Formats: sequence, C-alpha cells, structure tokens
Amino acid sequence: MTINTKGEAVERLIEWQQQNGCVPIQPAWDDTIETDAGWAFFNVRGYLGTVTAEGDVIDEDQFDDE
Repeated sequence: MTINTKGEAVERLIEWQQQNGCVPIQPAWDDTIETDAGWAFFNVRGYLGTVTAEGDVIDEDQFDDE
C-alpha cells in the first residue's frame, strides 16, 4: 500500500482504527502536520497517530503529550 495524499492517509487512519476495534475518529484537517515520517493527525482529543507513505500507522513520541 502506498499513501500519496492526505486524503488517502485519513482513509488509512480510519481503516486502521476500525481494524483495531476502535470507534473511528475523524481528524481535524487543519491540525494535520506533515512530518518526515508521514501525516500526523490530531483532533480536539489530541494526537491520533501518524500514517506513513507505506500505509503504516505509527506513534511519534514527540506528539504523545499533545
């Protein structure tokens, strides 16, 4: 899987949430940050995860407190 756009990254994030038994949480588009690792997503609850170009959802330590 290759992720090329922020829209594809959001779709992957929601798919990953569902696969892991979570209620899908939509990120805030304006709070998305593009990092060296991929697209880091946030909403009012905080950091939701980062989607890499390979389609993995990872946790970037620098965002854990946000």
